Amino acid sequence: MEYRNGIEETVFDLAYLVGCAANEVKPDAERVAVMDLDAVYREASRHMLDAAVAMALESAGVRDERSSLRIARSLRKTALFDREKKAVLEKMEENGIWYMPFKGALYSRLCV
Repeated sequence: MEYRNGIEETVFDLAYLVGCAANEVKPDAERVAVMDLDAVYREASRHMLDAAVAMALESAGVRDERSSLRIARSLRKTALFDREKKAVLEKMEENGIWYMPFKGALYSRLCV
């Protein structure tokens, strides 16, 4: 394990990849090549960021079953969430119930 200022390098790699995914930036291939991807995926999974990491890695040309499964799972989860959200909101409107969705429900599409 390498450390930078007492912090495991994996955490920096994770932050870099999540930042790339969030900003739609292709990660640097040389930097990705030296990453411990098993450790990055473990850490990403602990923080529920594995789909974002997988998307960043795929944009850098790193495609494997692990990343494909994580992206597919995230898309499925989002589709199910959207379907349920729509059904709940329709029921509330049908019954004249005032509501205000939380920002997470409104912005969930950004996290696919």
